Amino acid sequence: KFTYEFVKTPTPVDTSAFPDVNFVDVACGAQHTIAMDKDGRLYSWGFGAYGRLGLKTNKDQYTPQAIELFHEEPPPPNPDLPKFMQRQAPKIRAKQITCGDSASFAVVGEPYFCLYMWGITKKSGEAFMYPKQSIQVSGWRIRSVACGKTSTICSSKRTLITWGPSPTYGELGYGSGEGVKKSSTVSKAVDDLEGAMVEQVAAGLCHSLAIVRLDDPKGPKIVDALPVFEPDEVQDLLKASNSSESRPRKKKKTT
Repeated sequence: KFTYEFVKTPTPVDTSAFPDVNFVDVACGAQHTIAMDKDGRLYSWGFGAYGRLGLKTNKDQYTPQAIELFHEEPPPPNPDLPKFMQRQAPKIRAKQITCGDSASFAVVGEPYFCLYMWGITKKSGEAFMYPKQSIQVSGWRIRSVACGKTSTICSSKRTLITWGPSPTYGELGYGSGEGVKKSSTVSKAVDDLEGAMVEQVAAGLCHSLAIVRLDDPKGPKIVDALPVFEPDEVQDLLKASNSSESRPRKKKKTT
């Protein structure tokens, strides 16, 4: 939070409440942090407004706190029931995490393959104070997720899905031209990458990236049909770099 004293050198986070936990991943929003341990259990700390910590409260947290849903153990089978009815629900554990400006997301793996979200992405919308399964990607088996300031990008097996409220700046990937929507508050597939196997997605403040597998039979054809990203600024830098390399270097005088 901006009113806190800032830290100038790397400093260990106080995880003394979880001495035996092996952390393997971490994600940061504008003012909050989510961490994941090797078993897919999640922890959060930081600014608590809008429920972005997933702790059922707006209270700020200065040290990591366990997010209840990802720590719950299924109840033991009921011995009074026949064995064929003693089905135990699988644990809900994360396999990937990401944070937006005031929201958090977790991809849950087998057998669910779904996306959980908490916090808020649209300030005029509803804030979720604890993790809830996202209906935006219901029916898709989610592999990867990333979140910018308010926009979200997800990859399923062969579909790239994005959504985000206005204003957007092209990060949703819907294309350009007359009649093309620039933003969408409901999830929509990115047509240009439909059928491609997207390995991973990432998002910045106003742009998104996706890694497409080229060893997949459909990958090269889909990628080759897309324009190459060559902004004028990059071309100017390349020209300036090539020009400086071609100039003869002055010999240093020695005495």
